[in-house]
Amino acid sequence: MNGEGDLGAAAGQVALFLSLNINANAWPDAGWREPVIPAAQAALPGFRPCGFHSPYGAGC
Repeated sequence: MNGEGDLGAAAGQVALFLSLNINANAWPDAGWREPVIPAAQAALPGFRPCGFHSPYGAGC
């Protein structure tokens, strides 16, 4: 399927939706600061937190 959309803008929206536009290097260290985080990190290795700005965004 071809289109004339802005591929760069679409890539930016996907990165924003998946929270890939932020630096997550500190995520592993969050387990040392917050008592609930280590269990989530252990249960979901390799995953990173997504920062949704609204319940609608999280639902999408």
